[in-house]
Amino acid sequence: MLLSKDANVKSLNNDNLTALHDAANNGHCDVINELLNSNADINAKDIGGVTPLHHAANNGYTDAVKTLLAKGADVTSLDKDNRTALHYAANNGHGDVIKEFLNSKADINAKDTNGRTPLHMAAFEGHQDAVQMILSKDADVTSLSNNNRTALHNAANNGHCDVLMSFLTAMQTSMLKISVESHLYTTQHTKDIRMQ
Repeated sequence: MLLSKDANVKSLNNDNLTALHDAANNGHCDVINELLNSNADINAKDIGGVTPLHHAANNGYTDAVKTLLAKGADVTSLDKDNRTALHYAANNGHGDVIKEFLNSKADINAKDTNGRTPLHMAAFEGHQDAVQMILSKDADVTSLSNNNRTALHNAANNGHCDVLMSFLTAMQTSMLKISVESHLYTTQHTKDIRMQ
């Protein structure tokens, strides 16, 4: 109704929040669509550099995330702490949102200003499903934060045994894959030498 009265969809409050931020923060897909159809800035940033996509991800609103991504939201956008929307979803263990980001080619190894990846954040909070999803996309388990901690350190430090088991399983699978690939390379290399 307000949009039909020429309301300014790009107006900001004191925190630089737009109506689109509020709609995404509350998961209102119909309002999101209406605002975007009225030329709202899909990648508008509030004073913390947070976009509507960050808000939807933070609160686990999968449909809102899908809507924003389908309309062209920037999955690589960073807040003032260099966190992507995937960082927000991982920190809160929102598995369905994480899946959307992984399917949208989000950078699973993106580091915030503290050197933490989404995997660090999910492990720190003990979100086993989130950790497993991120590990399934070959996240860098050796990535160090600024205080020289891996995501595995975060899980161990906080006593998240189920998350530790996920890491160990993933590392075991990775080592087996490396071993097989190394064997195949060696076998092929040996054949190539013999043919010369």
